[in-house]
Amino acid sequence: MAVEGTLLVIDNDRNTPAEMQRILRGPGVTVLTAQETEQGLKCLEENPVDIVIADFRMHQTDGFHLLKQIRADYPSVHRILMSGFLDQGNAMRFISSGLVTTFMAKNLEAAFLREKIGHILSVRSILQKEKLLDLISSIEGLPALPSLYRELVQSIEDGKSMEEIAEILKRDTAIAAKVLHVVNSAFFGREDISSITEAAIYLGVDVLKDIVLTAEIIGKGRWSDEQIGRLRTIFLHSFMVGRYLPFFHKLLRGKSRKGQLEGQSVAPFPSIGIVHDIGKIIILELYRERYQAIVEQQARTGNGSFYVAELALGFEQSSHAEIGAYFLDWWNLPQAMIETALFHHRADTAASEYRDLIKATYVTDTVINHIQDNLETGELDLNALSLKDLSGEELGKLGAKIARELETHNDFIETLV
Repeated sequence: MAVEGTLLVIDNDRNTPAEMQRILRGPGVTVLTAQETEQGLKCLEENPVDIVIADFRMHQTDGFHLLKQIRADYPSVHRILMSGFLDQGNAMRFISSGLVTTFMAKNLEAAFLREKIGHILSVRSILQKEKLLDLISSIEGLPALPSLYRELVQSIEDGKSMEEIAEILKRDTAIAAKVLHVVNSAFFGREDISSITEAAIYLGVDVLKDIVLTAEIIGKGRWSDEQIGRLRTIFLHSFMVGRYLPFFHKLLRGKSRKGQLEGQSVAPFPSIGIVHDIGKIIILELYRERYQAIVEQQARTGNGSFYVAELALGFEQSSHAEIGAYFLDWWNLPQAMIETALFHHRADTAASEYRDLIKATYVTDTVINHIQDNLETGELDLNALSLKDLSGEELGKLGAKIARELETHNDFIETLV
């Protein structure tokens, strides 16, 4: 692996740590091993570790609870849960909660294991590039993960009831009011819900997380009228990406398209739409002159891509993709979110397990951008996007449907922004 880093393998099985050490050790890569939980924690105290790989079955505690403790004490460490029997559903639940960064089956082929670990170390390296760190270091105090969002996610992880979740939301009257406005907007088609509990049940936990994260991010900033207009455009785009991501995800994977034009969650990562462009919001708030320069570059070239304009201005290692991924990593959110933010303009470089999701995010992002950019002219030619799995007639219907929703859902966005 042409990367550098320190790994810690914790496994009661005497043979596994030695075998992992043999496979993964190389130039620039150090592999530490431990056979007991306490030994592993002591190793973390004494060494700067990049990645912890823990077996699910441990004598003193299971690997999940060990990694949960490591997240609390060493939040920057990448946490891999390894198991030879854990089912995929539980593994993805652990990952989507953010307690485990990556799941890995035992007895992987050596080449695949080296590739997987090498990719994780390369992502960490991207987020430590000097150009990006210089930009981040200019911020006086990195913003923390919004507190209500963190509490909401934790309550969902803990399996609390909707009544208990509603009580958490009620503590912030502004966000509670936004939840009621959203559920009674034309977007959701209700006008009769006055109870936070009923609203929470109707919207579901995935939409609640998106609303709370959006409201808290916006609420912490000081925005001019011009910025508010741009925020609304970004969030309308992000919600529409989240709404149509399931359709394009299934389309690109070759599954049946019947009945998939309605928005659904891409389980278990329903907030991908909201977070994939979060770097744009950070630039808009903290680097206003840069944001304006990017917009002016877009206007000069006639290219609608924010990312292409960033590259043209020399921001290739500190674009909205790297900035967004840095903050998502800082906030300890799931690796799928981090990699989607980082790679949604270059999906082929993403980890193999997220590549389909990220490719679908890129396609959805491109389609929604194209329609938003051409709403005023009405030139909605999706055939130019080379979506080979859809006929011209289907593309026309899809474009018209998305355009109608973009025009009619401004009231929904205005309740949040």
